[in-house]
Amino acid sequence: MAVCPLLADGVKKAARPAGFVVVYEGQMSLAQPDFTAEMISARNAGADVVISISDNATVIRMIRAANRQGYKPVFSTQQSANEDSFPQAGGSDIEGVVVAAVVPDYANSPKLADYRAALARYVPGGRRATISASMLGATPQNRLVRAKPARPSAKTLRRP
Repeated sequence: MAVCPLLADGVKKAARPAGFVVVYEGQMSLAQPDFTAEMISARNAGADVVISISDNATVIRMIRAANRQGYKPVFSTQQSANEDSFPQAGGSDIEGVVVAAVVPDYANSPKLADYRAALARYVPGGRRATISASMLGATPQNRLVRAKPARPSAKTLRRP
């Protein structure tokens, strides 16, 4: 189920080469309060996995709707599920959710300890939110690099 048709098309294209068949596809709204009908339709279509391309609150509502029906597919969602707020809001309902992300779980991975330390230093008490944009400043070796100045200065415009 997806809010973004472009991403949903990507999932469909990748499914068969990965050994999966899409048996149900649904469109949804982020403001939708309940997903019972969609979860019943997915269950009746034989879906073993539900891939949700949506925000965390929507994923949690989907999981809870499935749970109320006794439907226990594997849920998969995108990297914002690595946010601290996802387990806080989802509690035990989100146990077992598979998170697809371009970076490791930044809340727990030892590979991103330097990143968490920088956040703690420069944004004390701040919420660790979706990391994709902020992680653009990290190299594959997980070293933080200096960001470019927001405005060009005479120094940044000079040739060495």
